[in-house]
Amino acid sequence: MLIGDDNIVQQKHYKSNYSFNGTPGFSSTPNHASGTQAFSFNFTPKLSNSVIYFESSCHTIYETSNNGDMAFILAYYDSTVITINYTPVSYAIGTLNFGVPVLQGSCDSWGTSQKTIGIRFGMNGSGVYYNKAYDYPAQHGGANGNNYIYYTVREVA
Repeated sequence: MLIGDDNIVQQKHYKSNYSFNGTPGFSSTPNHASGTQAFSFNFTPKLSNSVIYFESSCHTIYETSNNGDMAFILAYYDSTVITINYTPVSYAIGTLNFGVPVLQGSCDSWGTSQKTIGIRFGMNGSGVYYNKAYDYPAQHGGANGNNYIYYTVREVA
């Protein structure tokens, strides 16, 4: 399906500056309950026969000790995963791994009722940073600073 201006039913934008440091949890088969909840927002389709397209800007996730090599980020509603980015060893500095995943995906409309779309992430081990600067945090927004992640939800028919 081509997504052109003439078939966009609605487009909504959201942003979050949630940040994290700790042990987020991990799963090699992530689902709606895996890892740590980062953000959620409500969305109501206008049509029951449309497609919901989801995309985000970059998420940063990295480890400060060599506990694991993989990370994931996903968007879901109820128990349905809309899209997932599973990043095995995205980038390594020595033995420390760093990923910059984005989300892009779609699902069929669930009807015209409001649903909460959640964003979850995970990475092996402890000492994991998500959307947070390890060095000089005050200059980079610190915890819940100005490091926004943007989300766009488009309903197309």
